Amino acid sequence: MSGPAAGLPFSETMTMTEPLPPISRQPNFDYDAALAASDQEVVEIIADVFMDQWPIDLDKLTQSLTAGDLKPVMHVAHALKGILAIFGASPAVVIASQVETQSSRGKPE
Repeated sequence: MSGPAAGLPFSETMTMTEPLPPISRQPNFDYDAALAASDQEVVEIIADVFMDQWPIDLDKLTQSLTAGDLKPVMHVAHALKGILAIFGASPAVVIASQVETQSSRGKPE
């Protein structure tokens, strides 16, 4: 990745121009417990696909943000929102939803 977002974590890349509106932070959210409470059969079916797809999606997000093309960002965020919900990762679902909303408005915040 090149440009001003090079080497930054995705969350920092998304907030380079202006921060997203404040969200309800859940610093003590237990992702392990949420995952354990999820439908394990579904998790088993999609976990490997998600792990294989995530590097591709992250690259797509990085390239799209660098190019200023927010339509792919919107699509990836939309897909992530659903997958993260299946995993029970509610704070990440909120962030994915915000990224989807902001990118659909043409704002890379």
